[in-house]
Amino acid sequence: MGVLEFIDAVLEGNLATVQMLVHQAAILEKEEALRWAAWRGHLAVVQYLVEKCGVDVNAADSDGVTALMEAASTGMVEVIGYLVNQCNVDVNTPTRAGNTVLIKAASASNIEVVRYLAAECSADVNVASKNGMTTLMKASSRGNIQGVKYQCGTHVNGQDKTGETAVMKAAAYGAIDVIWYLAEKCGADVNVTTMDGETALMKAAKKR
Repeated sequence: MGVLEFIDAVLEGNLATVQMLVHQAAILEKEEALRWAAWRGHLAVVQYLVEKCGVDVNAADSDGVTALMEAASTGMVEVIGYLVNQCNVDVNTPTRAGNTVLIKAASASNIEVVRYLAAECSADVNVASKNGMTTLMKASSRGNIQGVKYQCGTHVNGQDKTGETAVMKAAAYGAIDVIWYLAEKCGADVNVTTMDGETALMKAAKKR
């Protein structure tokens, strides 16, 4: 039994096997294992790797993705709470592309995790990625009405690097209910134009 079996045990949440094989894993493999365990929501394995093996909770892959981000992408609230509250992981640290934990959660359309990160972990809902994408834009681009409702008080008319707003993202997706909610309830300006001169209406027309 070797490293592959170690990773398999991590993915399965088999703590006993993880403990038996961990000595065969190099530091980078242990860091990868932590991210896998967080992604799968295996809290006991995460705790063991951090507390007993000394794995760095902030260790990231080549894209800057950490264990916290992996947990957020799959909605593993227990792991998120442990990493933030007990390990003091910064919820606003971005990936190389500038995506935060909140944006990861919004990408997965996981409103409960978005709420938890914002309300319990003080994650900044207005932080944008390097291309200007915010959690509101991400929710709008997926037609996630619940995510949009929760973030209605954020920068509703904020624009990304191409000039697109949340309402334009919704229009491009064809989410009529999201467009209506952003305009009527959140005060989104439907007449804002992109750098190419497009409006939300033009985006919607392309979708038809």
